[in-house]
Amino acid sequence: MNAWESGRSAEAPPPSVLHGYAEGGLVRRLVYGVAVVATAGAVVAGIRYARYRDAVLRDPAQVYAPVEPPPGTAQARPRTLSWTAGRARLGLARRPPSATRILLPDKMIELAPDAAHAQIEVEVRDGRTIHLTTLVGEIVARPRDPTDAPAATRP
Repeated sequence: MNAWESGRSAEAPPPSVLHGYAEGGLVRRLVYGVAVVATAGAVVAGIRYARYRDAVLRDPAQVYAPVEPPPGTAQARPRTLSWTAGRARLGLARRPPSATRILLPDKMIELAPDAAHAQIEVEVRDGRTIHLTTLVGEIVARPRDPTDAPAATRP
């Protein structure tokens, strides 16, 4: 028994291939709407993130610059670092409060005249420098002079 014999009226057209497509119109509109809203949201989020990154790169974190007392006063911070034993990664820089000189038991390390900063890796054993590598920047290493201040000893 087909649709015509089941009592449908003669005015109704027979079911076609597009009948199922028309029934899914509401669901299809919902899926398309969600896709459009998600795309617009992703575009807005991308634009806001790009602006945020530009602002961060334009205005980096505030540089720590403590107020230094005038040189020659009793409160002036020493800018010499002493290292007597062990392995370390140490840094030098021209700007205060960084160290400008590192005293090892047998060597004195200073920044090269044209360098703003430097970083070294050093290992000291039994009063001798075993390993010294410049990681960043340029340094001047020279033998320790007896008139240099003695390296502090660990307690």
